[in-house]
Amino acid sequence: MANWIDDLAAKAKEKNADELTKSEIRLQNAKIIKARLPAFWDSLLEQVDNDCLELKKKLPDNNDYHFRKESAPYGFTLTCEAAPPIRQLSIQLNVDGQCIDIRGNTRTSICVTVVGDNLLSFTWKGNTYATERDLSKALIEYCRSGK
Repeated sequence: MANWIDDLAAKAKEKNADELTKSEIRLQNAKIIKARLPAFWDSLLEQVDNDCLELKKKLPDNNDYHFRKESAPYGFTLTCEAAPPIRQLSIQLNVDGQCIDIRGNTRTSICVTVVGDNLLSFTWKGNTYATERDLSKALIEYCRSGK
């Protein structure tokens, strides 16, 4: 019959090893995010620019779909050019916080995680985004909604 203390010690060692592994994974993911997020951010800025221009080009007479992107410290502002009330978002990269901070009428953040083969995944308002195109669309639609 096994000693209950030996069983307890074995379970404690297993738990500590599991916690250490989880901690190592979190640290590794943080390194991946810190390394990859700036390049994604640059691509996102370009995508938002392109989407804003494309909307103006394809819907020239509908200001509800006209957006202006302007550089701001540590990020950019996105403004819907529709009739008042003015709808504007301030969007900032937060590499250390592993997120993208958004301020409009409310404050929110897009959480960045690592999935699969060290790919970045973005979660915001219950939805997951994997590409710059998807995230740009979500930001523009959110700005348009005036929330």
